[in-house]
Amino acid sequence: MQFGSEMLYVNNPYALLWATCQLSPQFSEFLRHHLEGHDARLVFYIDETTPGNNLRPDTGRSFEAVLWTFADLPAWFRNRHHGYFKFAFVPSVIVEASSGGIPDLTKQMLLKFFHPSDLSFATASIKLPIGKSDRSWLIKAIFGFFNVDERACKFITDVKGAGGLKFCCFCKNVLKRKK
Repeated sequence: MQFGSEMLYVNNPYALLWATCQLSPQFSEFLRHHLEGHDARLVFYIDETTPGNNLRPDTGRSFEAVLWTFADLPAWFRNRHHGYFKFAFVPSVIVEASSGGIPDLTKQMLLKFFHPSDLSFATASIKLPIGKSDRSWLIKAIFGFFNVDERACKFITDVKGAGGLKFCCFCKNVLKRKK
């Protein structure tokens, strides 16, 4: 995926689902049980993470973790260690060096899931195998929500919040105006 002047390596969500469903018929049946027959809701999580020593004074090992899952999966699965699927881990220095920052990263990520003229969870049903058999099933998904805290919500949507001059992304009201 092109992000600013950098080429990022991301997990293709369609290929990831197809490969895991082909390798594990049980996982495919699990997804099918919870997601088939309706528009599944996609959940996205974006947050900064620092592997190793979190108290390290520089940001040399800081990354933006970009993860996703389905809201329709049971809570016991979503809350497990692998309940969110990895989309990308982007070094924070790359995000800071880009002119668009986190909002542009969010836009590029959403376009991988919901591109208006390419493969999209919302406009096309994705055919997933059940193991190596000839059986398959269809999945279609829509945008659900961002699972982020208030600070991250302000970063990914490029709004300032209650003390800012831009409108609030939730209520669409300008909260402080200039005279």
